[in-house]
Amino acid sequence: MTKKNGRRVEIILAGVGGKGVHTAADSLIKAGMREYKYALWNPVPATGVRAAPIHGVIILSDREIHSPTLSRFDILGLMEPFLLTAYRNRVKPGGTAIIEEGSADLERDDVTALYIPSTRIATELGDSRCANIIFLGAIIGTTGVVSPELVEAEIKERYGGKEEILSINLAALRKGLEIGVKGRSS
Repeated sequence: MTKKNGRRVEIILAGVGGKGVHTAADSLIKAGMREYKYALWNPVPATGVRAAPIHGVIILSDREIHSPTLSRFDILGLMEPFLLTAYRNRVKPGGTAIIEEGSADLERDDVTALYIPSTRIATELGDSRCANIIFLGAIIGTTGVVSPELVEAEIKERYGGKEEILSINLAALRKGLEIGVKGRSS
């Protein structure tokens, strides 16, 4: 769906503080730095407190990036259902929205939307804190924005030496990729 050949991909990940939005964005940007010539991440912490709305802008490009200031994006990753109204129009026509299940309908015919139960699946995997990695996997599986192997390498680097945490996050990534690939083909 998302093309990387000399193109630019603009992504916004949104949720609430303390849920791993910035961890997912950091993993995505580090993988993107290995695959694209230019990569930019602009985390916006809002009030900077746990459970406050936050988002991060990620731009991956083979051309120079002159500004992180954008109003609409190719990909919207919305990890918190109650924020749908605020972010509904932040995805470009023809773009992709990956949204946590439990949100109201996106109500857009010009956007591909995939609703995923990342929080429920994370709990089933044994740790609700890995919902962000499931979400990240779903974004990658749906859009192909970066190579899954690069994200897996980033997760191994981040959690290396913490085998239990590494294991559950790799399982979460794989589950998210599976969901994303199924969503792309449906």
